[in-house]
Amino acid sequence: MKTVSLGIEDFGRMRASNYFYIDKTAFIREWWENGALVTLLTRPRRFGKSLMIDTVERFFTVAETNQEALFGDLEVWSSEKMRRVAGKIPVIRLSFSGVKAPTFEEARDLIVLALRELFGKFPFLTTAPELDDEERAYFAAFGLSSNPALIKYRKV
Repeated sequence: MKTVSLGIEDFGRMRASNYFYIDKTAFIREWWENGALVTLLTRPRRFGKSLMIDTVERFFTVAETNQEALFGDLEVWSSEKMRRVAGKIPVIRLSFSGVKAPTFEEARDLIVLALRELFGKFPFLTTAPELDDEERAYFAAFGLSSNPALIKYRKV
């Protein structure tokens, strides 16, 4: 039996847990075909913005191993053109929702921590031929080194 979820922003969890899900994946195709340089998602609170972003990330990212299992029965999968790009694009997703600090310095440290964690998700870029040696070295130093001063901010 399907149940209603509240506050779940994880598309994979929504699908795996058999929650009610209203297929909004047509947005992915419309957005992709639009070719806009910037897209602003404006919806009221609790209207699924974070879930939509997670859905887009799961559709495109190379980190997702089986897009067909997640999207096979949804509208976006009916497009052959969209199936060809599914799972082929490294998606960079950065949220500042956890950046809440009383001072500028602490907020900056939290942003740096978020960037380090983001860089850590893409270690293959340290050897990517699209980057030059300087870019690879910068990426490796920024993303894969640790800074003990920032550990206190890490969420458990």
